[in-house]
Amino acid sequence: MADGIWSGRVTVEQMYGDWDWEAAVAAVGRSLDPRPNTSIFDTLASLGLGPDDTVLDIRGRDARHGLVMAERFGCRVVSVDPSAQNHR
Repeated sequence: MADGIWSGRVTVEQMYGDWDWEAAVAAVGRSLDPRPNTSIFDTLASLGLGPDDTVLDIRGRDARHGLVMAERFGCRVVSVDPSAQNHR
């Protein structure tokens, strides 16, 4: 990385490094006023998401939220997760 810009191809591991994922998740859980992980559905509803829309769910893990989006809004969802941490 030169001057804060990636040059050439970079792996997910190079971008994320050796994160302590469990500590990061615990820190988010300790935030002062955490939103429920389902709040994304309220946001999508306010945008008028519907059957003619396609959603790209990046870091979709097991596609749980993507499946709910497709069922609730009738949209098409493509769920992608390049992180090795989520392929255990």
